[in-house]
Amino acid sequence: MRYNPEILRSSVCLLLLLLFNPLDAQQIRSLAVMDFEARGIASHEAASLTDWLRSDIVKISTVPVVERREMLSILREQDLQLTGCVSDECVVKIGQILGVSHIVAGSIGRVGSSFSIVSRTIDVETGRIVDSVKRKYRGNIDGLYDEMTPIAWELLGKGTEYKRLQREQREAAKRAQFEVERRRKAAERARLHEQKRRERELAEQQKSKQEAVTTDTSELPAAIVSIGAVMVLFSNDEGVQALGYVLAIMGVVGALFF
Repeated sequence: MRYNPEILRSSVCLLLLLLFNPLDAQQIRSLAVMDFEARGIASHEAASLTDWLRSDIVKISTVPVVERREMLSILREQDLQLTGCVSDECVVKIGQILGVSHIVAGSIGRVGSSFSIVSRTIDVETGRIVDSVKRKYRGNIDGLYDEMTPIAWELLGKGTEYKRLQREQREAAKRAQFEVERRRKAAERARLHEQKRRERELAEQQKSKQEAVTTDTSELPAAIVSIGAVMVLFSNDEGVQALGYVLAIMGVVGALFF
C-alpha cells in the first residue's frame, strides 16, 4: 500500500496541533479573564497583575478578549460583581452571561516571602477545565509581572511556542553581543595598526632628518678646504692668503675627524 506524502504530512501536522494546542482543538471563539483571587496580598495588587495577564493574552490570542471595563458593565446590568466569584460554577455562570466560549480564572497567594499563582482556563459550555498553570515565585511582588507572560502563553496552549520564542531571543541576543564584540575587536585592531603605521612614519622621518644632518656635516670640511684654497690661489693679499691656509688646514683636520 502506497502513502501519499502530502496526506501523511497533513495528518502529522494535525496530530501535533491537537497535542500541543489544546485550546485551539477546543475551538476557542472568545475569551474573558476574571480578576484573580487575592490570598495574602491586596486586592488591587491582584487586579493589577490580572490586568497584566489579560493584556498579554490580548497580544497573543487571535480571538476576541472581553475588556475588564466591558465585563464590569455587563455584570452591573445583571446585578453581579467580579469580586467574590471564585468557584468554577460561579465563573462558568459569568462566562455564560458574558457570552464567551472560555474564561480564565485563578488566584495569587503569598506565604511568607513566597508567592503562588494558580490559573485555569474553563470551557464555559461544558464547565470543564481545559488547561491549568501554576507558578511559584520567591522575591518582591513586582517580580510577578514577569511570571504573567509565560502563564498567558501556557493558558492559551502555546507554552512550547513561547519557549521557542524565548530561545530565539536569547540566541539573537548572543549573536548581537558577538557582533558587537567582533566590531570592537576589529576597531581595536585597526587602531593599533594605524598607531604602528604612524610610529613607523615618524621613525622614518626622524631617520631621514638625522641622515640629512649627517650628510650636511660630512660635507662641511670639504667646503672649508675649497674656500681656503680659493683664498690662497686667487688673492694677492698676504692676510687673506694666510686666512686661506688656516681654513684649508681646518678643513683637512675636520675631514679627518668627521
